[in-house]
Amino acid sequence: MRCNSECQRWRLTEAARELAHLGDVTAEMVEMSCVSLIKKDTAYAQQVLVQEDKLVDPVTKELDHFVNILMREDLSDIQQKALHSTS
Repeated sequence: MRCNSECQRWRLTEAARELAHLGDVTAEMVEMSCVSLIKKDTAYAQQVLVQEDKLVDPVTKELDHFVNILMREDLSDIQQKALHSTS
């Protein structure tokens, strides 16, 4: 499904917000990892693993999928067919 330039701007804005949020979460995860190492407390490390599984990995996967869709939308129909035949 293709959308107009206003729609694409909105989608890109939402993706940028998700990416910024993901950056904040991963920064917190790095801090928790450091605390875990310094305090030798595996509870912090466990929290990092939970966040990675429940938030970071799924959001990363969705953002990757979204970017791939945007890239394909900018291709002509012939280019899209060529891309699909190589996948």
